[in-house]
Amino acid sequence: MPPALDGLPNEIISSIFAHLHGEQATLAAICRVSRYFGSIATQTLYRVIQQHEDAPHDTRRTPLLLRTLLSNPALGSQVIEVQLRMPGYVREDVGCFSEDEWVLVGGLISRLYETGLFTEDLFASNILHTTDRRDGAGSEETWNNNVRDGQWDAVFSLMLYCCPRLEKLRGFQWDRWNGIGPTYPGFYFFSFFMSGVALSKAPGRLHPQNPDPVPILPHYRHSHLSLKTESPGRPILLQSLIPFLYSSVIELVGVDPKIEAGVTERHRLWGNLQFFFRKLVIKQSMVSADSLRYLLDSCEVLEVLILEYGIQDKKYDMFGNMRMMVYDKGPLPKSLLRSKKTLTRLELARGFYTLYYQKYSHIDQTLGSLKDFEALTHLTVKLEFLIWHGKHSKDSILCDIMPRSLEFLSIATEDILASADLQLFVDTVSRKETSLLRNMQHFEELVLKKEGCVPNLRHLVLDGIQRETADSSSLAILKRACATYNVQLSIVLHHGYYMAPGEPAMSSERVNF
Repeated sequence: MPPALDGLPNEIISSIFAHLHGEQATLAAICRVSRYFGSIATQTLYRVIQQHEDAPHDTRRTPLLLRTLLSNPALGSQVIEVQLRMPGYVREDVGCFSEDEWVLVGGLISRLYETGLFTEDLFASNILHTTDRRDGAGSEETWNNNVRDGQWDAVFSLMLYCCPRLEKLRGFQWDRWNGIGPTYPGFYFFSFFMSGVALSKAPGRLHPQNPDPVPILPHYRHSHLSLKTESPGRPILLQSLIPFLYSSVIELVGVDPKIEAGVTERHRLWGNLQFFFRKLVIKQSMVSADSLRYLLDSCEVLEVLILEYGIQDKKYDMFGNMRMMVYDKGPLPKSLLRSKKTLTRLELARGFYTLYYQKYSHIDQTLGSLKDFEALTHLTVKLEFLIWHGKHSKDSILCDIMPRSLEFLSIATEDILASADLQLFVDTVSRKETSLLRNMQHFEELVLKKEGCVPNLRHLVLDGIQRETADSSSLAILKRACATYNVQLSIVLHHGYYMAPGEPAMSSERVNF
């Protein structure tokens, strides 16, 4: 007779159940099989509090989850990630709480205020609307009342407080137009709570009058917001972004905040905010230069910035905004200088389509010198941000602008659109290659003068060469220089071909030389 499943070691059974990640109904059924299975499957069931990306907001979900975690605190310790989507205008259904459970809710709020972190001043500092900065708005009594009234952010924040091992928040479809209309939910207590989480981890710097509070959500570090929409570039409700900025790592995908505004004071109030995110990733973005500047100016310890500007296959004339990114010392790289001692990785390698518009080719859009970034080791960047093709020069341009700390340099050029047919693919690759070959002497000189300019350089990547060219004499000098000075040269090779008659295909691969 084969051994019973419950005779296997717990580690093996747990590994089996882990393969059911996302199958919430199946995991819940397993939990009901036996106490033994339940004790193991519960870890996987509660590890990620899931929100299906396309599912509507459920007004009972968060209150029921809060009630469960209050009655069984051990379950909250299993939660690593919480997923959510933009709530609607309908209040949460808090009818599930009994009077005894309301007492537990009140006790939870009291414990927050006992930390001394959640003050009226802290509440007010997170509100971008002066009309909502009123006396008592951030009091313990107000939080209790808001929970009983079903205010989403007040309930949701308490649910997070019950998850002491939480590491990540992931928001889907963060789409609420930042215009005239109903303001519920205000996200005020969500911002209030997350700012308190940040304060509890950096008390000496952020809140000196409370020198030694116990960290709240000590493992929390990562926030992610994404939006899929047919109207890209439409600004989100700015107040809804603030809670997610109190994270060490922030990812915004298709989410464009608009901080500057003509009819409100939010851009002035933003100047009072200070965040301590270390990694900022912005993808599929049409964020304005001014908003990017406000974001970067609110942080002094940035270590990684990854910006993909523009939305592939979407045609927008964004040159006016794109030019302000770098023109007259725009946010790139001027605002980054606040983090010049901490920034280690900078990626500006995808998007930025207006760099390649012929009608703007006479305008310099380069970043200028990066020498002040004394900690920058990894740079992945469009060639056109470094060398202006409108002013061909044989001088040592790269040697003059690269930081001495640089270890990894990856040069990108024009993106190949996902919708490109074979002919467009070939034409784009040809332009990429021409641009790289035209500036080959700058790469050669950077490597040859490595000891005096970039003594730590170990890796050089060029993206945009065709297979035939890679093996020709065009790269001979660069290959020899890299071999001599111990620099790993990698080239992203592109080629198109036919899988069958009438079935074109395109591919690329990175090859080391």
